[in-house]
Amino acid sequence: MLKVKYKNSRYFHKIKIYIANYLCAFIIFISVVAFWLFIQISNWSLKSNKTIVINRGTSIENIASIFHKNGGNKYTFIIYYKIKKILNKKMNIKAGEYEFLANERINDVLTKLNNGKVKRHKITIPEGLTNYQILQILKLNSKIEFDLYYGLHTNKYLLNNGQIMPDTYDFTLSWKASQIIDIMYKSSIKFEKTEWILRDKRIDSLIKNYKEALILASIVEKETKIKSEQAIIAGVYLNRLKKKCYYKQTLQ
Repeated sequence: MLKVKYKNSRYFHKIKIYIANYLCAFIIFISVVAFWLFIQISNWSLKSNKTIVINRGTSIENIASIFHKNGGNKYTFIIYYKIKKILNKKMNIKAGEYEFLANERINDVLTKLNNGKVKRHKITIPEGLTNYQILQILKLNSKIEFDLYYGLHTNKYLLNNGQIMPDTYDFTLSWKASQIIDIMYKSSIKFEKTEWILRDKRIDSLIKNYKEALILASIVEKETKIKSEQAIIAGVYLNRLKKKCYYKQTLQ
């Protein structure tokens, strides 16, 4: 009976040693993999400045391949992304056009993709342009999807000349022209509500509303781009309007 117990105790002791050895080996293996991954992540960076476009539905493997061509290890990117995804379920790469810098690290790249910090483009609408000229500017911009085939309009309104606020506007890749026009129109409405109130009330007898003021501003812009001269030219046109009003009153 004692011999059986002795044999059993030796048997269980051997099992414990085997389990301990396997656990040690597993811990060492995990430690080596973790250390290797840490080194890979630490060394992961892009070789040069790079602009990439990520379309909707692009797989993480294809995205990693794009970075791989520019020096960022493909498999390190995939592994690190999946680790981040486990730790943060809201982690999600947004579609769009992105601009990355040389030596940008993997964590910065993923943060940018997750936050959707896409590249911004600018388009400038100078003062004094007709709707047709504005349409041509939008049509010739390769970054904009042109969809204004029935004139200058927003989602709700067909616009007349002078209803677009001259300014520089931000947009992102594949925006539709109608979206940009909608923003321009809203900017014009906002400007009208804030700036038209602050006008010199002495012009009210000559200029009836904001639209007429925009038309006058466009005419002055066509005459000269020099700011110091614009006030003089505007004064000339206002004097003409005064004379016109005077003649009308005289005839009445």
